[in-house]
This record gives sequence, C-alpha cells and structure tokens, in this order.
Amino acid sequence: AMAGAAVISSAMLPGLPAAQAKTQEVQSAAPQTVDKTTEGRSSAHSPLYAARQYAKTHGYDISRQNLSLQWSSNYDASVLLRQDNGSTYRIKLVKNKDNTWRVVSMNKVDQQVNNMRDPVDVVKDNAAVFGFDARHDRFTLLSLVGSKAIVQVRSNGQTFKVDLVKKGAGWDITTIRGIGDMNHPATYIPASSFLYKTAGTISPAQNILYRTNIYENWKWNETVYPKDMTFGIVLENPELAKATIPEDIRKQIANVHYNTRFVVFAHLGSIAPRGYGIGIEKITQTGNVITVNVHTKSPNNAADLPPTKYSDYIAVDRAVLQNTNRIHIAFIDQNGTILNNYTIAVK
Repeated sequence: AMAGAAVISSAMLPGLPAAQAKTQEVQSAAPQTVDKTTEGRSSAHSPLYAARQYAKTHGYDISRQNLSLQWSSNYDASVLLRQDNGSTYRIKLVKNKDNTWRVVSMNKVDQQVNNMRDPVDVVKDNAAVFGFDARHDRFTLLSLVGSKAIVQVRSNGQTFKVDLVKKGAGWDITTIRGIGDMNHPATYIPASSFLYKTAGTISPAQNILYRTNIYENWKWNETVYPKDMTFGIVLENPELAKATIPEDIRKQIANVHYNTRFVVFAHLGSIAPRGYGIGIEKITQTGNVITVNVHTKSPNNAADLPPTKYSDYIAVDRAVLQNTNRIHIAFIDQNGTILNNYTIAVK
C-alpha cells in the first residue's frame, strides 16, 4: 500500500527503481510497462484472456458478458463473469510453466449465499480491504477444522493470520492478527474495523464511472509497449505532488478542482508522432476496487497516419472515494493484459 501518496505512476511503484525502469530493454516477447511484474506478459498470457476464451468455448456469448478480474498472482487468478440475466460465474485459473493461464473451475456464484468453499479465496477476494495485495502477497491455508479456518498471509515482510468462521456454504473473516517479530508489533484487529462485508456480498454491484466507444476499432499491431508507458492517479494539485507526472498530462489537468474530483491518466510514452494512440474507454468501481480499461493502437501501414494520441485522462467525481480509506486500482488493456495494479491510501 502507498499510504499518503497523492500521485502514483508506474515508474514510481515499489520494487522497481525509476532509474531501472528507464533502462529496461524494449525487445521483450510481449507488451510491457515499467512495472516489472508485467514483463513477458502478452494478451495470451493474461487470465482475463484465458477466461474469455474458455467462456466462449463453453457457449457463453462474451460480447454480452462482463468479465472482471478479481485478483491475479504469480500462481493463480480469479475472474468474474456476469450475465445479462444477473447470473454471476467465478472462473478460477492457474498459471502454467510457459506463463499461459489454464482454467481449473467455473462455478455459479449465489449472490445471496456466500458459496465460496475455499477460505484462501475469501481472503484474497477481500485482500485490498485489509491492506493486503492479492497479486504479490503470499496466502496459505494453515488450518481447516470444522467451522473454523486460518489463512496465513505474508505481506511486506510481516506474517498475518486471518481467522474465518463457516457461514452457510461459505466463510466469513472475523479477525486479522499481525504476528509480532523484531520489526513488527503484534496486532489484533476485528474484521468489523474495516469496510468488510460478510457472506452474501462476494461481489458488490459494479458502478460505471466513465465509458466511451470511440476507441473500439483501435488495434495494437506490435509485440511490445514503450518502456516508459505510464499510468497514474492524481488526488491533489499536481504542482503539489512529489511524484513525476508526464508534462503533457500535468498541463491538461492543471485546472481540475481536486476538492471535488480526482484524475486517472494513461500515457503511452516515447513513441512516433503519427499513427499511435492510447485512450481510456471505461472506468468501473466495485467496492474499493477501481478498474481502468485503456485501448491502444499502433499503425499497420504507413498510409496517411493521423497524429499520435500520446495520453488521456478522466476527471472522476471524488464522491466515489468517500466510503473507503484505500483503493485498489488496476489498468487493463483491450486484450485483458494487466498493465499496472496497486493499492493506494486516499485518506
């Protein structure tokens, strides 16, 4: 979590110094950003892509469905498939040795009864609520005895034990215990102290904050993205921000009223002046998770190329942040590739 940060861009994320980001090689096997966790990941190496293909193969009309990534780690992932009739399916995937994804199960979710039978999945689904990172932290089932379970989480060098109790066919989180060591104090925090909802609310209603279809015919025809491609969220006047914001974005958002709005931006990076583009086509909120869908394009011929659209930004109503202390934000391209994914404190 990035507590207190007002601006986060991919070049400033933990685990990858900005200097290292600027020297990364462009010639990889798949689109990449300055976030090291996306190296080697192409659209075929995306859990959303694999889930979409699986659903299509099994007779679901994915053009009318809404697939959203719940969480993704180096080992597994969870995707929700919502249908027009209100039904929701949970697709579980695991990563193969070649970095592709394989579907291991697809089960219907009962919105009124929490039917998640795996305590680890329950903790992962709610990771951002408790300050964990479902993508990078390590989750392990320690015990499962009768109506009680304990899941261990390794996060930022500390060990936590999450207590759960059986409720119906699913599980409720009751307590988060931080295990004390030389560097961390022991803590005992009831789940009720967080904005956590118990069984029956596996997936809060999705709120569409922004949507456009003007980029739907765009296509990225190359195998890599620019190494300095950047994404970010701006919560205060950029002139007060310590993080580096691309200059053209900084100029465009200078007049935004940050007491009522915040900004989400995408910047394509260093690229040719004609034929390329990036645009934000959809922003959704599910609980404290915000998903930003971007669409990219690159030229497939040299004929009459339009000027490059280097960046895009959307000013979002700040009211959507009122009921949460932190948000988990993910940037995803049109192929389902996760371009960036992190948690940030907003209060």
